Amino acid sequence: MIQDIGDHRLDNQYHVVTPHPEDYVLACRGLDVCVRLVGHKVEDNSGLALGGALELPRLADFGKTPGELQLVYLLAVDGRPLFLTRAEGVEPPRGFAWQSIRELRMAEPRWLAFAAVTGHHLAGWYRANRYCGRCGHPTELVPTAREICCPACANVIYPRINPGVIVGVLDPAHERMIFTKYAAAHERYANYALVAGFTEIGETLEQTVRREVAEEVGLTVDRVRYWADQPWPFSASLLAGFWCEVQGSCDLTVDHSELKTALWLARDEVPMPRRDTSSLTNAMITAFAEGYDSYR
Repeated sequence: MIQDIGDHRLDNQYHVVTPHPEDYVLACRGLDVCVRLVGHKVEDNSGLALGGALELPRLADFGKTPGELQLVYLLAVDGRPLFLTRAEGVEPPRGFAWQSIRELRMAEPRWLAFAAVTGHHLAGWYRANRYCGRCGHPTELVPTAREICCPACANVIYPRINPGVIVGVLDPAHERMIFTKYAAAHERYANYALVAGFTEIGETLEQTVRREVAEEVGLTVDRVRYWADQPWPFSASLLAGFWCEVQGSCDLTVDHSELKTALWLARDEVPMPRRDTSSLTNAMITAFAEGYDSYR
């Protein structure tokens, strides 16, 4: 999955670090990041980049001082710092261009792609909190911690993470699993997915599983079993994967405001190969297709 970066070590703690010319700098523009991405190919049915050699610009590439770029420390991988530029109107240095963060899902090296999309998650948090949500006053960055504070009302703001679930819904015999496709508003994601959704206030993750299955496909499930989780910076989320069994009828009642379609597929009917190894959804689909059964 996207966080699996081998022997590389992500240090996501905030540190007081002086930028150097060779340090990486992340520039963001909405859902785009400034990168050099060479040799990637795009899968026709989803628009997902299947690979490519990724480079991030370094401070020296911008020809500006850290102060001019308003640099903020984000994280480090193997001791190599990554900074965010908060300056308005920054243009890509020569040889770099704006690319959607989705294009980084399969880029190489994976550790650098993961650093970039994690940094983009933090960049969105910084951008969304330039003003205090309590009193409206301009906020300030705490110089010694990853916190944003309001000098007027002392409100302290921390990075936001949205918890959600990915659900492998199995029939009682564990021979079929429910596959979904998103509704028209999400048609750019054309591949099969699984039942999924965000956790509401006051819910446990297991309760989210039961509610989302009931809402999206009209089924009652039990024997909810945790499998794995992953950070998913593209939606500022922490996703937890669960398996569960249908109790009672297996007849689907699809919520078409959420889903274009939902259907049962047997293991040998799963469309393979699934070349996107970045997501928990595809990890669960592949596990099911290859015979994995968490209840054995």
